[in-house]
Amino acid sequence: MIPKSIYEKDFGDGNIGYATHDDIPRLLELDKGSVYIPKDAGLVFVPVVRKTKLDLITVDSPKEAFDKYLHDAPTARQKRLEFIKEQRSKYNYQDLGIHPLACIGDEGMGYEFDNGWVEFPQIGGVVIGKDVRIGAFSSIKRGTIHDTIIGNGCKIGSHCNVGHNVKLGKDCLLTHRVSIGGSVEVGDNCFFGQGCIIKNKVTIGHNVTIGQGANVLKDVPDGLTVIGIWK
Repeated sequence: MIPKSIYEKDFGDGNIGYATHDDIPRLLELDKGSVYIPKDAGLVFVPVVRKTKLDLITVDSPKEAFDKYLHDAPTARQKRLEFIKEQRSKYNYQDLGIHPLACIGDEGMGYEFDNGWVEFPQIGGVVIGKDVRIGAFSSIKRGTIHDTIIGNGCKIGSHCNVGHNVKLGKDCLLTHRVSIGGSVEVGDNCFFGQGCIIKNKVTIGHNVTIGQGANVLKDVPDGLTVIGIWK
């Protein structure tokens, strides 16, 4: 239920509030919702008599009960996690790993111009941590001299590009068509919305969210959410 003041005009189904003795006139106007009321308020009979959907919950301290509800009530995210865990257990679900159509360790785009493009030697490798997912048609470029590193718990969707020498921290999530340029360093627990582009040699901190379609042209500090063009 959604907490709300009983004095709001749209208080009704899906809302919960609390009342004191002074709020009795207002309670008599309500038809729906759930309200914590004092045990000695004498209003428990009202919903029955009026045949309303108002749920009056008698407690010693309505405000304390309401605050406890706010503290203990499961959030939408908690409910979603509970459902996910139930389904994983029910079907003995195994996490996705590296898709057979992913390309791991192909050459990056390292070039300098000298009367034509001269390729920088691509002689590094790719280090992939534990519990990593890499989706179909995604490309993880090997390092030039140092390795490209994908941290533990990273999840990479389809059609993504991770350039040479990139270092992804742990538990990063790249959705669809994310492009990360070469030599980018990313902290832990970062989210990349679909279609975003990260310029080469940029540093991204921990707990950063990059919005859908964002174009990141400079470093991003810890904990920031970036949308549009970041320059």
